[in-house]
Amino acid sequence: MKKTLKDVGEFRLIDAIAELDVVSGIGDDCAVWTPPPGHDIVMTTDALVERVHFHHEWCVYEDIGWKSAAVNLSDLAAMGAEPVALLYGLALPARTLVNAVLAIYDGVALCLDSLNLDIRITGGNVAESPERMMISVTAVGIVPTGGAALRSGAKPGDDIWVTGTLGDSALGLFLLMNRFKKEDWPGWLALVDRHLTPTPRVEFGKAARDIVSAMIDVSDGLSGDIGHLCIESGVGAFIDESLLPVSEEAKNVAERILRPVEQWALTGGEDYELLMTAHPDRANDLRRAAESTGTRLTRIGSTTTGEMQIRRLDGAIEELECLSYRHFS
Repeated sequence: MKKTLKDVGEFRLIDAIAELDVVSGIGDDCAVWTPPPGHDIVMTTDALVERVHFHHEWCVYEDIGWKSAAVNLSDLAAMGAEPVALLYGLALPARTLVNAVLAIYDGVALCLDSLNLDIRITGGNVAESPERMMISVTAVGIVPTGGAALRSGAKPGDDIWVTGTLGDSALGLFLLMNRFKKEDWPGWLALVDRHLTPTPRVEFGKAARDIVSAMIDVSDGLSGDIGHLCIESGVGAFIDESLLPVSEEAKNVAERILRPVEQWALTGGEDYELLMTAHPDRANDLRRAAESTGTRLTRIGSTTTGEMQIRRLDGAIEELECLSYRHFS
């Protein structure tokens, strides 16, 4: 018989979770942790809600666990932080299978293992939800005192760089939502993987922390996230559309659906790449950081004293609109 949470109750579920390798030291009201001397604590929290951030019809519970860890680790990466702990709050319908909950934690472990991170879930909470599943994660990291990479340090004339490729996750979601079959779409697996199991740039974030003037992760879409950075830094931006890094898989799918791949790169969310600015004199330092961490890195423009603008493929210069995803809209 497959047991549900209604069958086992809260405390037997917590006992089962406590036995997992990815969990350490839970059982008290709070986790206790002392940061090493000379370091600041960096904290972030994010929530994944069923039918908003994930859909059971196209992802397994391990995928949900992986993504719940990845999106928070990406925030730490954007600060240049070393991850040290995760805390999980789960709101679950009573009909949820116990094995499904444990599979979520298995997905967390897979994500951490893929990044060679020796950290653990050190606390959290489990509660009943009347309808949908929700996973709330708090991630804790450390940086040398005063060394966190912020959004607010960009200066006019800085180069704008981005890791990896853009638009893959949004195209992967498009393929899933439209129920396109993977055998009919070359690149289906690569794009869907980018959506379901993104890779946060933790090592690159640490390597680039002392080089960049400002940094943010690309979660809401490039046009929106560059806007956040520019507002915090009080600068403008000039982006060259021809420089946007896109994968061959994204190009092929975008061509078939007759929507420019650059549009996906600009507005598609959940790539969890890092977007950063740096003085032009630091370009070679950034390239070395990318090479040492095996990270693709592309210069896509520069910061300005004016508005946010983009040079289109045909040479036209237009206002860069923030057309990325927004909750409650």
